[in-house]
Amino acid sequence: MALFTKQHDNEDYIVLAMFLMISSDADIDDREVLGLKLILESLPRFKGIDIEAGMFDSKSFILENGFKNSLKKFEEIKDEEIKKTILILAIEASMLDHFITDAEEDIMVELSNYMGIDNEVLEKAIDVISWKYSLE
Repeated sequence: MALFTKQHDNEDYIVLAMFLMISSDADIDDREVLGLKLILESLPRFKGIDIEAGMFDSKSFILENGFKNSLKKFEEIKDEEIKKTILILAIEASMLDHFITDAEEDIMVELSNYMGIDNEVLEKAIDVISWKYSLE
C-alpha cells in the first residue's frame, strides 16, 4: 500500500495524520501502535485495507519527507468532510494515552491550519474527544 496512489487517498491521509500524532514526541511505543491499529480496524472504510502496511508507509513517508513537509501534504485536501474526519481521528490518536501533550496540540493546530479548519472547530473537537476519554 504505497501512500497517495489515488486508490485510497483519503485513508492514506487518515493514517498519516494519526501516525503524525503518535510520533509527535519522537517516541512511538507498542501501545500507541496497537491503539492506532484498533481504531482503524473499527472503521468500515478500512475494511479490506492492510492497516499495518499503511502505518509502515506513513512512517516511511514521514522519514523521507520530514515531519513539517508531511504536515504540509494536508493542504492538498479539498473535501471538507474528510478534513473533519482526519482531524477527529488525529485527535483520537493523540488521546491514546488519555491526555494531549503540548507537542500534540501544536501538531493539531498546524494540521487544522493546513486543512483550513478554524481554531473554533478544532477546540470543539478536542473538547468532545477529551470528554469521551474522561468517561473511562
